[in-house]
Amino acid sequence: MEIIGVSDILVFIAFVVSVITIGLYKSTGEETHSEHGAQDYFLAGRGLTWWLIGFSLIAANI
Repeated sequence: MEIIGVSDILVFIAFVVSVITIGLYKSTGEETHSEHGAQDYFLAGRGLTWWLIGFSLIAANI
């Protein structure tokens, strides 16, 4: 019994290449060294409502 076939390997390689390609494409348009980059990322630009933050905290602690 063959555990992994050639088609499985080809699908995996295609997936990895597509993920890397999409990541590189999306990262070229973004400004990576912004003044508030990490703050905007972790705080979502301070645009979340209180109930969404509450549900997120509860879900993270379950």
